[in-house]
Amino acid sequence: MPIAEALSPVLRADHLAAAFDDLRARRGDEDFATRSAWASIREACQTLAAYSAEAVVDPLRDWAAQDLASRCGGLDVATLDERYKRATQGGGGLDSVSLGKLVAEGNIEEAVTSARENLRSGDLASSSALDSMLFLVEADAPPSSLALHPDNPDSYRALGRAALALTCERQTACGPDSLTTLSFCVRFGCRPGSTLLQAMQQSLPPRDYEAVLSTLYWVRSM
Repeated sequence: MPIAEALSPVLRADHLAAAFDDLRARRGDEDFATRSAWASIREACQTLAAYSAEAVVDPLRDWAAQDLASRCGGLDVATLDERYKRATQGGGGLDSVSLGKLVAEGNIEEAVTSARENLRSGDLASSSALDSMLFLVEADAPPSSLALHPDNPDSYRALGRAALALTCERQTACGPDSLTTLSFCVRFGCRPGSTLLQAMQQSLPPRDYEAVLSTLYWVRSM
């Protein structure tokens, strides 16, 4: 079964613990789908815990928090992290260490090619996508249309948001019911029924959202 087909049901499951146990039983601890699924579950449930600790009332965040609460119910993240620690070791795709090693060995062209191939891969984690994007911005002279705005360092966060969007796109998990979208909405707020990109458009300044879209266009054109 392709990675996206394995991940998508878990990232949209109403009961995360049961869905993850089923995935682990079918694919094993070492499989990329298992590692990626648990990383997403852990991040979402930790995001919920952090928001709950804030003790604030925000209608644009509360609805997503309530949805996540029902999905994370019964999950002891700390205990499960220990139980599934083998499932969370490593990641999918290239990382900054591997790219740095290639550069140190003088294989810059190979590093550029590897980073591009990584971003085209279906087995992609958001951290790996971000490492490849950051490397290519420095080493591969991206087009001037890439709206990174050197005068605004905060706009470089667009790379991280684009990496998140690219990863969920590959995992077919960007919809209103996905863990990725709900987690984003708990952090930044969005209207119920929003996809991930719609949530970004609602919560980001126009220039920052344009930077996300420009980055995605750049990556998809590789």
